[in-house]
Amino acid sequence: MTLKVGMIGPSLEYVGGISAVVKTWMSSPKMEGVELEYFASVGVGERKDKLRQTAAAQARFVKRLAGGWRPDVFHIHCGGVVSITRKLAYITEIRAVGIPIVLHVHGSNHMEQIYNRSPWHARGVRKLFKQASRIVVVSQYMEDRIKEWMGPDFPVGRVYNPVPTREYDPIPGFERSDRPVVLFMGWIIEAKGIFDLLAVVPRLAAAHPEVLVRFGGDGVHMERFQAEASLCPTQYNLEVAGWVTGQAKLDAYAGADIFCLPSYSEGLPISVLEAMSARLPIVATRISGVPEQVLEGETGLLFEPKDQDTLFEHLSGLLGDLERARVMGLAGRARVEAVFDREVVTSEVVRAWRSVL
Repeated sequence: MTLKVGMIGPSLEYVGGISAVVKTWMSSPKMEGVELEYFASVGVGERKDKLRQTAAAQARFVKRLAGGWRPDVFHIHCGGVVSITRKLAYITEIRAVGIPIVLHVHGSNHMEQIYNRSPWHARGVRKLFKQASRIVVVSQYMEDRIKEWMGPDFPVGRVYNPVPTREYDPIPGFERSDRPVVLFMGWIIEAKGIFDLLAVVPRLAAAHPEVLVRFGGDGVHMERFQAEASLCPTQYNLEVAGWVTGQAKLDAYAGADIFCLPSYSEGLPISVLEAMSARLPIVATRISGVPEQVLEGETGLLFEPKDQDTLFEHLSGLLGDLERARVMGLAGRARVEAVFDREVVTSEVVRAWRSVL
């Protein structure tokens, strides 16, 4: 039986975790039998373009409902408070026609920060959650938080972010550099801990003169980051690659030895799953859902946010024992295949939709 799903989230042209998750689901054979219609709650481009696209999607949504269109379930993606605010009109309209809602909470840290801000904010979050037939979260950590807030019997379940594992298989004929490479991939913003990683580059260079620390990404703090990077005394050991996509992204993972994400705020980062798929050991902060991805001492090493000394020790230790790093990377790949692979996760998503019918 065909399952009709209406989905609301950021434009699929948007560069970000939610759009990557949705596109990965859509590419899965496990979506056979699902008829999905997508509405972009926020567009891309300049502010006026975003507003125009967002208004057009909302108008199309209202027109579809007014014309009698009734999917079996709506799946609504949300991150922080701004994201939630954009969805309130959609939620009100969906509730009016009596269609079940699966509310997908991506930004674990953001949601927790909103809830803890004040009793008023906590009431608002609980009221929002009660509008849904089911809550989906990206980590066991966030599932536990919501059960604390809403009660142990509240309908919340974990669905991990997916990754198309096989896309990150070794590239035939790829020529690696002889230099050991530590790779960061993500937004160039302070919350990703990039300035902590930048700060340890001179120490890494002193201990491992051939190391290259490569930063792939872009973001609102790019200008500041480039300015500070230009002052780094060991330019030989540093590369700012900018935003990389497609084959360039696959090449970046293939050419690395260690992946580092020193972030302060995450849900379940896609970049870590991509790096694990590429058989890289992970050095990352012990926050939110990251410890569910990275098994301490088995697939990588964890540390507390802003702890530059431990960050240096973990990276230096793996650079000094690349065989241990390789074994961790292989264990990470096996874990991704078993738990986070696209087909595994997409099957769970479809089951979540059917569970509310």
